[in-house]
Amino acid sequence: MATPPPSPVPQPPRPLPPSTEERHLYYYHFLADGRPLLVARTSTFVFENPLKPEAIMYPIPIYYTRSTPLKDAWADERSGLMSQVMDAIEEVGVFDSIEPSHFYMNQETPETLVISIPPKSMSWNRAIVLALRCKAMMEECGIHNVHCEIRESVYDAYFF
Repeated sequence: MATPPPSPVPQPPRPLPPSTEERHLYYYHFLADGRPLLVARTSTFVFENPLKPEAIMYPIPIYYTRSTPLKDAWADERSGLMSQVMDAIEEVGVFDSIEPSHFYMNQETPETLVISIPPKSMSWNRAIVLALRCKAMMEECGIHNVHCEIRESVYDAYFF
């Protein structure tokens, strides 16, 4: 009797493009940042409209000064993480800023690598490839459970 073929290893769900509602409301609580627009994210949780009273899954920015594996690797030139990520971004050719960040979401504070790009400078297809590549680089450095988000920068002419 022949041995049945091995079962395929289940793959995590692939991120989907954000809906128009998610793109515009994902960063709804980021008033200080001018409510940037979401382009792509590696997390796969289901977006909830933050304007609904029962909504619990939306990011609120918080800023930690404590040490974390991502911040430590980002600051340590020997890890090579920052230079790898910067090289990947430079291949794409556009970005305004990049930073490890924390958000308060669903009673948790996940760490996220946030890449800000100029408005309308990158499609979701290009952005998700970059975001997944950056997430893989973090995992290669032993940094797990950290996602990558790419958002459009928003500048207020008042400040310039």
